[in-house]
Amino acid sequence: MVSRKVCGVTLALALLCGCAADIGGVGRDALGAPSDPPTPAPTDDGRQIAAPTPTGTAAPPPTPASPTPTDHGRQVAAPTPAPTPVPVITIRIAAAGDCTIGSYPEAQTGRTFFDVFERNGRDYGYFFAQSPHLRDADLSIVNFEGTLTIQTTPAPGRRWHFRAPPEFVQVLTRGGIGAVSVANNHIGDYGRTGQSETVQTLKDAGIAVHGAGMAALVERQGVLIGLLGYDNLNSTGVRASAILELAREEITELRGQGAAIVIVSVHWGLEYVIEPTANQQTLGRGLIDAGADLILGTHPHIWQGIERYNDRYIVYSMGNYVFGGNTQQRGGRLEPDTGILLAAFDVLDGDVQDVRLGLAPYRQSLDGNWNLYQPHPLTGEDVARVTQMFLDRSALIQGGITEFSWNGA
Repeated sequence: MVSRKVCGVTLALALLCGCAADIGGVGRDALGAPSDPPTPAPTDDGRQIAAPTPTGTAAPPPTPASPTPTDHGRQVAAPTPAPTPVPVITIRIAAAGDCTIGSYPEAQTGRTFFDVFERNGRDYGYFFAQSPHLRDADLSIVNFEGTLTIQTTPAPGRRWHFRAPPEFVQVLTRGGIGAVSVANNHIGDYGRTGQSETVQTLKDAGIAVHGAGMAALVERQGVLIGLLGYDNLNSTGVRASAILELAREEITELRGQGAAIVIVSVHWGLEYVIEPTANQQTLGRGLIDAGADLILGTHPHIWQGIERYNDRYIVYSMGNYVFGGNTQQRGGRLEPDTGILLAAFDVLDGDVQDVRLGLAPYRQSLDGNWNLYQPHPLTGEDVARVTQMFLDRSALIQGGITEFSWNGA
């Protein structure tokens, strides 16, 4: 009787302590003595099979990963990976001055743009064939001074009327020109109809048109470039102020649309004068203060100097390039030397970090006297000569550049 009570007490204590009745797969009785293991249940044919695994038993929790210890034995969290740096994107711009595709009614027979076109097999690619700097840039810009229209009646009150048929837009596309300014005194040579036909022809060819009330926004390497153009010929200070007020609004609008770079073309100054007027300088600096990154000047038909202002640049005049308005390239005030402006914009996360300028000196025509309308890059000593000539003209301007900081590579 005593023995059963002890066994009962022992069993009760074992149950209260939560002790397993089966340890290590071997059963034990209440007194700790080993008990016989259970006999597997026989199958219907007399074979013995393993007893089924009990259900409802929770699996052991996974072992947590140990934090990385420090040198002093303290446990710290793993370091956060460094963010991937945003790369700087360099946008390469090439720009040339006045380009007139076509001719005018009074041009000397046998020497016109169209005569040269015929003599070269009616090849639209002939005119820019020797201008690799324009084709190699991310974006090439020229001042398109003329019209592409089927209209043949000039607008009244104009001395010169520049025109080519619309199919001559291929001269620009074959030359790698991606954008043109039409902010000049010749876009209206054949009236409103001729102007609208010219603009539509250019746009249909995939060329970004700016000026004459139009802005353009183009994308290169994921960077948006805003383009504006203004005609400020023979203007007073009042007109320049009105242009500046409009420019502030349009630059702000382009920035709001995501433009990282803003380039403004301006038709201004005096023909064949190497020094910019006070009006040009006031407006140019005002445009930079309004948020422009580069000013491209045209109209004087020769190169004027370049000013660095608030870490940006004002190119007061880029002279002529493929210019059908002159059958000669020498004589009087004509200047055969010209060039292609090269600009590199370093853009980081949508902001211009730096602007560098370069120059590729060119000659408008290899013929010593007559215009063949096909500029060629200069070589040898002529490169240094023309580069120095443009730097000498820059020295006439307060803040004029003393060197070109980019070789165009």
